[in-house]
Amino acid sequence: MEFGLSDLMSTLRQAGMVLAAAMALIVALGVGLQADLRLKRWYVPLVAGLLIAVPAIGVVLQQRDVTQAIDFAVQAGPPPVMVWFLRLSSVALVGLSLVRITSRVMSRERAEPGPGVLMVAFFAYFICNYLLNAVFGSVPAPPIVPSIYAALVLGAVYMSRDADPVLVQRFGKLALMAVMAGSLAPLAFDPGMVRQVETAEIRIAGVGFRLFGLGSNPNNIATLALVNLLLALHQPFRNRLLEAANVSITLGVLVLAQSQTSWLAALIGVPVLLLGRSGLKLLDKRMLVALCVLLMLATVGIMGLALFTAHGLTLSDFVTGDRYREITSLTGRSAIWRAALLEWEDNPLFGYGPTMWDSGYRGRIGLPFAFTAHNQYLQSLAVAGAVGLCSTLAYLAALGWHCFTAPRAVRGLALALYSQMLMRSITEVPLDIGTPFANEFFPQFLLFFILVTAHEAAGARSIGAAAGMADGADALRPDLRTSAAARG
Repeated sequence: MEFGLSDLMSTLRQAGMVLAAAMALIVALGVGLQADLRLKRWYVPLVAGLLIAVPAIGVVLQQRDVTQAIDFAVQAGPPPVMVWFLRLSSVALVGLSLVRITSRVMSRERAEPGPGVLMVAFFAYFICNYLLNAVFGSVPAPPIVPSIYAALVLGAVYMSRDADPVLVQRFGKLALMAVMAGSLAPLAFDPGMVRQVETAEIRIAGVGFRLFGLGSNPNNIATLALVNLLLALHQPFRNRLLEAANVSITLGVLVLAQSQTSWLAALIGVPVLLLGRSGLKLLDKRMLVALCVLLMLATVGIMGLALFTAHGLTLSDFVTGDRYREITSLTGRSAIWRAALLEWEDNPLFGYGPTMWDSGYRGRIGLPFAFTAHNQYLQSLAVAGAVGLCSTLAYLAALGWHCFTAPRAVRGLALALYSQMLMRSITEVPLDIGTPFANEFFPQFLLFFILVTAHEAAGARSIGAAAGMADGADALRPDLRTSAAARG
């Protein structure tokens, strides 16, 4: 009897805790929905700020030292304060996204149809690369939970396609400018946090280090610098002194990071931005499509050259040789690509699974620096098989198509961001959504937002014109450059 009573009390306590949690969730959702009605125009700008600021703050909290090459095989875990900061940031991001989605679903406001093909393509990419391989991969494992957060964010962005792009870009520029300044400032008082002395990776004579800045590595901080540069060219600050300071520190980060991929992406992206703003008058759209196809073919060519001309290169070379130098060179990447292909051969349809490239896998194959396949297409092929690769190509195609058909006011910026994504897909994984708080995610977030807002506005104008309301439709969406000048 005593045992039965204690068991009953324990059950009641658990039921009470569940009920209390449910009530708290309902109250929080109600408060959030009420707040969303008043502050919905701030959702996307706030999320953009979080995606930029949280990784940078995490670097500061980590108190890292990257003066010399990092030995990831023996690297200690992050400090508790950083872990809790990222957890709370994730809760805030997920909460805001759920509230925004719920509010839009429950709202009776009429919304113009968005680019549904793009949304379907993204969720197909997410399901095939992060969910199906968790069940059918060679090594089944639970899905990567933060990837679900990233999917929620882009879903909420799609629901917020009536947001003000000028406001979002302004917030993004301010946040990126702060990160750029924060990446350079520690050079004066704590250089070990932001710079690494590594002679094998030096590309500029006289500069004996690579800048990590407040990013996870030089390539990632250079990517953010390039995005900020494109935003500065597309929508400059009204204050010329502020704009000069922004461009100067951004170029400083881009140069000191010494990322060859980002330099090449800048050489392509800036002309594409200017060409897109000109209304594509200099080139026919078909010519631009052909250029993108040639760029993708060049990607395959570089991969093949590295894979089949690396004489005598084997995975054991990493164990006996200079691993860091190999992993960050084209030769090193070719070995990682070969490892990825071997895993794909074991399960051609669904690949290895979500735990590929985790610490256990990297230790087992002797590649502690290989956090990804260092190639978007091989990453999808190895982790999610042919199903994952096909969905990745479909998502890239949908992004490209909507970039080419975007309104003139944003076409240049969209094409520039897309060209950067294609360039980085050769040696990086720009579509990775393993966590929203990674430097890789923000460029994809920004491009996705630009496309859904631009095409939603274009749809609104066409509907208004069909109803004989061309003047009113033009008022719905002024040219972004005019709006930027008016708002500063």
